[in-house]
Amino acid sequence: MCEQSPRRKVAICLLCGLPGAGKSTLARSLSTRTSQQRFATISYDEIITAEAFRPELHDELYEQSREISRSSALLKNPETSPWKQHRQYLLEYLEHLIVALLNSSALAPPHGTSDGTWHRFVGCLQEQGLISSSGSSVETGTHSVKIPENDEVCLVLDDNFYYQSMRYEVYQLARKHSLGFCQIYLHCPVESCLLRNKGRPVSIPEGTIWLMDKKIQKPNPEKNSWEQNSLVLHSAQLIKADDPRIIKLVNQAMANPLRPLQENLEIKDKDRAITAASILHQADQSIRRFISETMRRVKGAVSAQEMKVVAQELQSAKSEFLEDLKKSLSEKGIQPTTERSAATIVSLFKEQTDHIVQPFLTAEQSSCPEPQLD
Repeated sequence: MCEQSPRRKVAICLLCGLPGAGKSTLARSLSTRTSQQRFATISYDEIITAEAFRPELHDELYEQSREISRSSALLKNPETSPWKQHRQYLLEYLEHLIVALLNSSALAPPHGTSDGTWHRFVGCLQEQGLISSSGSSVETGTHSVKIPENDEVCLVLDDNFYYQSMRYEVYQLARKHSLGFCQIYLHCPVESCLLRNKGRPVSIPEGTIWLMDKKIQKPNPEKNSWEQNSLVLHSAQLIKADDPRIIKLVNQAMANPLRPLQENLEIKDKDRAITAASILHQADQSIRRFISETMRRVKGAVSAQEMKVVAQELQSAKSEFLEDLKKSLSEKGIQPTTERSAATIVSLFKEQTDHIVQPFLTAEQSSCPEPQLD
């Protein structure tokens, strides 16, 4: 009997910080590092080009997004800017790469994809020798993964990631597939970033960098538990890929993959049990009040012995009713809202116990003299 090969270890490492902080330099250095861990760099600037900022492409991109993945949670809405749409595309492509790595399968584009972002994404991977074209049919657009199955893979995402929400959506993707996750924030004085920016082939407006410095949301492990595996490096000086702090961070991420959402079923079951217990308690209190009011209504119209019989039958009906409700909550997970459930429960109990009380109420009404008509 063939044993199933162990699952490949994959981690995502976010590089975040201001433009010119040294993220791309560090990413390139990591991608050339030789070890059993293979570093694959995904550069957002190289994949999401200037076309993403052209507003005239908005309508065209929206129509394209509808074809790319009609069933995907990343389906775009008409109000999303082209730049944000490109980022969502890239996140979707990244997930396809993750699936290919984990399953040792071919990398295939999402349904209907033919945009430049996908081709640049594929080109980025091919340049690093991570994938190659597979099969003789170019029309399929599939690519085989060239990384040995036993090699660990660290996907290095090179972007500013200046908003916490940008980083969190990547964290969610890592958690969904039970990957390792870590962040490296490169802290660099704005003046140094501006100086480096001037040396770029295509520089970023200085005003944009100053604005980003004011808006950037740095990783906050004390506030956000999901950012615990983060590292802050001062990058005014060159940071080497073999920095022991980086190696330790990545190793920790590899060794401690995130638990997918399905792992939280225990907590959900506990929450449901607490809710069910609360509903049962409210039902018990509401029915007790209803029984007390009913006994007051029949008091005086029946004998003490009959009162005792009515009380016993109502208490027995209450016990049976609550037991049925408990089973219903357990089997069907019914969780009605507080106010409405109390009224509904009392109404149901009244319907089921009318045959007990009604004969005595009828006797009470028939014993009353009819009003005299003038």
